[in-house]
Amino acid sequence: MILREMIDGVTKISAVEPVFDESYDLVVVGLGTAGAISLITAGREGLKVLGVEQLYGMGGTATLGAISGYYFGAQGGLYKEMDEKERQIREGNLFHKSSRRETALLVRDREARACGAQIKYNCIVTGVYMDENKLLGLRLFQNGSEIHVKTKKVIDATGEATVCFIAGCEYDFGRGFDSQAQPVTSSSLLIDKNGKITSTNKDAGFIHQHDPRDVSRVIIESNNFPMYLKEDYTEDETKFIAVAPLLGVREGRLIKGKKKLTMKNVVSMKRNEIEPLFYTYCNLDNHGKDIAFENEDLCDWMVASGLWGVLMSVPVTMEVLLPENLENIMVAGRCLSVDHNVAAGIRAQRDMTKSGEAAAYICSEAIKKNISLSEVEYDNIVDKLKATGCLDEANNVGFMERIAGQYSGYELPKFESNADILMWLSSEKPGWAIWAARSMDEKNQREELVELLKAALYSSNENLVRHSALALGIMGERSAIPVLRKMAMEPDNYVPKSSLKYIYTRGVSAIYLLGKLGDVDSIEMLLDIVERKGLTEIPDFTFGEFYNESTDVYSQYVLFASRALLEIAKKYPEQKQAIVEKLVGLLDNPEYHIMITLRDNSASLHDLKPKMIEYINSMTK
Repeated sequence: MILREMIDGVTKISAVEPVFDESYDLVVVGLGTAGAISLITAGREGLKVLGVEQLYGMGGTATLGAISGYYFGAQGGLYKEMDEKERQIREGNLFHKSSRRETALLVRDREARACGAQIKYNCIVTGVYMDENKLLGLRLFQNGSEIHVKTKKVIDATGEATVCFIAGCEYDFGRGFDSQAQPVTSSSLLIDKNGKITSTNKDAGFIHQHDPRDVSRVIIESNNFPMYLKEDYTEDETKFIAVAPLLGVREGRLIKGKKKLTMKNVVSMKRNEIEPLFYTYCNLDNHGKDIAFENEDLCDWMVASGLWGVLMSVPVTMEVLLPENLENIMVAGRCLSVDHNVAAGIRAQRDMTKSGEAAAYICSEAIKKNISLSEVEYDNIVDKLKATGCLDEANNVGFMERIAGQYSGYELPKFESNADILMWLSSEKPGWAIWAARSMDEKNQREELVELLKAALYSSNENLVRHSALALGIMGERSAIPVLRKMAMEPDNYVPKSSLKYIYTRGVSAIYLLGKLGDVDSIEMLLDIVERKGLTEIPDFTFGEFYNESTDVYSQYVLFASRALLEIAKKYPEQKQAIVEKLVGLLDNPEYHIMITLRDNSASLHDLKPKMIEYINSMTK
């Protein structure tokens, strides 16, 4: 047997003959959103189960993270029973009626202990015992002492795939060019003038979450934002109670599993749902305002099509929870085997509880039949998944247009003809039709659509003209270029209504597509946009979460003009040196900044110039 441990980021492997202090059927590591439900489910399955949690309570984001409300996620599953038991407690006199945080902590702990589960709070995993690729036990550290635990199976619900990481599992982290994950959120507990307990939920910038010093930095800085530091607090309607003990990390390590869910799978209009454990229901909820640094797939979805807010159901199968080349361990929570783009949409609390529940049923079946996790037959667990509503075909809703204030919106169409696509392009909601054009793979239908779109460029309907250009551009058709240039030069500051929010101006969409098409004749125009720092007249502009203020508008023009120039430089190497020198020369000016606000945090400006310089360097190596 070997012991694998991680010391200062370096794997140490030692041959050992451990003496185990305790033995379990299953150990669940991380008792947050997913892990708490895993622990309770496993205990109810009759397993001898241990839960390990580094903090002092269960529930994760909903409790110690102070995010007590749900953001979408599919309905159904064991979490609903927990919610009802919390509600019943709040109706009594023991807790404040708005205190979901405390009641959720109590209910999860109480339900876990009621089914015989053992729990170790303030406890961490420091090592993994293995025989080749089989995990056989864990070395824990609690209250100054080591505890050596033997186990048949492990559910890694840490959110960061910590146990899998120590065991040697391959993983992805963040986006391609700089491995940056989404912004984190910082929450504080408040009480309003009516005595209701509430919380803030403000984006707090970017973090290296595996670096304790950087975590400390973000916690300190995020609680010193201008919105919190006031000269006089006496007139505030809400009073500060405490900082949430758990930072809101949206994205961490993503394991390489036996199957990987990619954006190509998820947003395909021709999906094949085979043996799902559960369905998720959310949009690709990327909080970044620096999408210019993301890959082409996400830019096509969010920038060219404006589909940030489109809700979608995604089937999650067993293979997505099983690490490749490791035995006796599976994951639950936000460290599933998905790509960076999909990770933004498969992390809602309701859905993560389902991953924990499904993982427990799989482990229970494997333990009781003494088989490997990958040998568990779907037919032997599907009835359990359906019994609690964890798996419910009613959640397989496809793609939905999100409506303000509603959980479910309107089903987006499956276009029956090219005429239907043109009808949508002539409207204020062209995004779904633009994406349909990109997704079209039937040769004859695609060729017909291209000809129809080319003709539409001469229509008297201005929406149809400009949206047809966007559709042609995303299809890679250069016939769109003259209209795209016009939209970029004006610039066109109209914001379509393709999804509820986080939609780019048509001018930015056009600039992005000019880069995608490699339009060399747009170089001077794009450089001019960067040189004037994106400044443009924006009379009567409607500001919101994405475009909080004018600097947000200007900065998106700069970011995408710079990206477009670098894309053109890749296609025309002879232009590369001149483009890069001009961009670097402009950015070298100490007075040049690319300022953005964070979501729900308009008082704090962040400069993306250093990131743009890093991006230029990465693209020109």
